[in-house]
Amino acid sequence: MLLLLAAIAAGALAGALSWGYFSGRLEQAREEKGEKPIAASPRVKIVDGESVIAIDAAEQARSGIETVSLPNVTYQPQATAYGTALDPQPLGDLASSIAAAKADLEIAETRLTAAKADYQRTQSLYRDQRNVSAAQFQAAQAEFLANRTKKTAAQIRLDGLASSAKLAWGPALGQAVAARAPLLTRLLDREDVLVQLTAPPGKAPPAPPPTAFFRRDGGKPVALTLVSAAPRTDPRIQGVSYFYLAPAQSGLTPGMTLAARLPAGAPLEGVAAPVSAVVWFGGQAWIYLRNGPDNFVRRAVAADRRTESGDIFVGAIPKDARVVTAGAQTLLSEELRADIRVEEE
Repeated sequence: MLLLLAAIAAGALAGALSWGYFSGRLEQAREEKGEKPIAASPRVKIVDGESVIAIDAAEQARSGIETVSLPNVTYQPQATAYGTALDPQPLGDLASSIAAAKADLEIAETRLTAAKADYQRTQSLYRDQRNVSAAQFQAAQAEFLANRTKKTAAQIRLDGLASSAKLAWGPALGQAVAARAPLLTRLLDREDVLVQLTAPPGKAPPAPPPTAFFRRDGGKPVALTLVSAAPRTDPRIQGVSYFYLAPAQSGLTPGMTLAARLPAGAPLEGVAAPVSAVVWFGGQAWIYLRNGPDNFVRRAVAADRRTESGDIFVGAIPKDARVVTAGAQTLLSEELRADIRVEEE
């Protein structure tokens, strides 16, 4: 009986060792198979240091790859400026102060004119000894001098307010406030909205652009009209500032912030691709061009170069090239397959 049990135990041990051996071999084979490099896509080849993806027409159709020939467009390079819609009430208060100062000046001038006439009449009578005493003459003279001083003080106050308006708001708005011009009236009546735009340091165009644009909530672009350069900057941005007018229909109200686009630099010629043509890889935006019946190449684009319609400006491309507008992600996956390798241990 003991011999039988020993034989059974020996057989079980041998079976376990055998299974462990074959199991280890199988696992080793699996690992070795996984360690082999994944074959590169035969569709990708290097031409002049550039990856070219070759896909025939039938496969293009199966993969949903579509291309278009894009028309040439002119793109205006732009810089981003950040703005705030301003409250026009300070302008109205300043205009009221200037109007009051003008009224005081007019009153002072009227009184001065009367006092001067009285002084000259009294002076003439006093010299001719026509029943005008020295006291009466001196009183008329004092009244004249006092009114002349008041007129000078009123003029200085008015000039000071006008200068303050120009220093605080620039010559265009300052003049509009002083003259209560239609520009001021439209702001106070909320027919226009005053916006201060500030370009980040080093990003301001050489001269204030006559127009700028912004989009509210992804809607259509709204045009802003230049008023003048601003004599003060936005302390949060510390760049060059400008005053612009936005129409009341823009929906801007005092205190709202916005990002606007300012023209910057000479216009560029090229094509613009729809956003659907763009793929992202390595933190960079790319498009694919078909530069032959079956060949595709990848090109980097600047995703922030947007046309007014929202397309991305690509720039100049080869004359016969077409832009991939559908299936770009499939081409990127095919290209990346060529670079996949599993590191050997």
